[in-house]
Amino acid sequence: MSLFISIWLTCRYMSSILLRIAKEHTAVVAVIGKGHLQGIKKYWEQPIELKDLLELPPQKPPFSALKVFAVAGMAIGSAFIFQARNS
Repeated sequence: MSLFISIWLTCRYMSSILLRIAKEHTAVVAVIGKGHLQGIKKYWEQPIELKDLLELPPQKPPFSALKVFAVAGMAIGSAFIFQARNS
């Protein structure tokens, strides 16, 4: 799981839990990391179901055609340069 997805899920989960607790009590104190504050604010008051958090969003494939062609092109170019210098 990527770091982005992990942070995204954590912020949504913490926001939903804090909101549920805030609706049940008159005062709530939560100690959170600074990096989560913006995400919690973003997802505050947004309805969320726990099953939605358990499903990961689709990920991009690790290799795209452009990356493969770029690496192949660099390898072929490097081979030509190396061969030309050693001839």
